[in-house]
Amino acid sequence: KGEHKITIGFVNVANRIKTEIGNVLVTPSSDCFLVPVEGDLVVNVPSKGLYFFNLYLNDELVGSSVLAFEDDDPKFSYNLYDDDIQRIKNGEYLALMKRSQQRKTL
Repeated sequence: KGEHKITIGFVNVANRIKTEIGNVLVTPSSDCFLVPVEGDLVVNVPSKGLYFFNLYLNDELVGSSVLAFEDDDPKFSYNLYDDDIQRIKNGEYLALMKRSQQRKTL
């Protein structure tokens, strides 16, 4: 119960530069727990590379994931499909989760 601050942000793995995506104050009227939310989050990423995606509750780290942001010359994840490469050439960044795309050759 009471007021809590939730903050999400990125930290560049290579140079430790932090980018806050946003924060919000919530005031639940009862005890609660976090529930995963499905959907899209569109965010400008400062540059390609590996990033920690962090979730803070009342300025304490409660969860973290590593994300790879690529361009048309991938270094960290799987090869991109042709339509993904075209989107990137048009100025978009893509975040690919581990095993999100996999090319098998026989």
